[in-house]
Amino acid sequence: MKEILLDKYRQFTYDIDAKRKSISKDISLLHEKVANARDQYLSDKLDEEDYKEIKMLTKIQIEQLESELQQMVSESKELDIKTKIENALDSMENLVNLYQQGDLLTKRTIRCLIFPEKVEFDGKSFQTPKMNIVAQCIYQYNSELGNKKNRHKSVKTSNAGLVTSTGFKPVTF
Repeated sequence: MKEILLDKYRQFTYDIDAKRKSISKDISLLHEKVANARDQYLSDKLDEEDYKEIKMLTKIQIEQLESELQQMVSESKELDIKTKIENALDSMENLVNLYQQGDLLTKRTIRCLIFPEKVEFDGKSFQTPKMNIVAQCIYQYNSELGNKKNRHKSVKTSNAGLVTSTGFKPVTF
C-alpha cells in the first residue's frame, strides 16, 4: 500500500520535479553565459562596461532562480512524505482499535474522516452520499485484492478431483 501511495505522490509531483530540473538547467545556462562573457572580455571582444553589466544582470537572475530552487527544496523536505505515509498507514491499521476503544468524540471524528458528508438514515438503512477518497482507494485496493491474501480461489469447480472408476487412462478392452 505504501508503494502505491508513493507512486501516486510521484505522479502528482512530477510537474514540480520537472520545474526543479528546469530551474537547475537555467542556472547552469546563466553560469555558461557569464563564462562566455568573461572569455570574450579577456579576448578583447567585449569591453569592461558591457562585461560588468552582463555579469550583474546574470548574477541577479541566478540569485532569483537559486532562491526559488531553495524554496522548492525546503518545501519538499518539510513534507517528508515517506514518514507521513508510514504514520498514516500505521494509524489506518489501528483505526479499528481506535474506533472500538474510543469515546463518542473519537468515533465521530473517525466517521467524519471516512465519510465527509453526513451519514443518513432513511428508516431502513444507513447511507452516505460520498466516501473520503483515501478510504475509497483503500476499499478499492482491498476489494481488488480479494482472496489473494489467503491464496484461496473464490470459485470452486464441482468436478474437481473426480476420476472415473477405471483410473486416468481410457478403458481398453
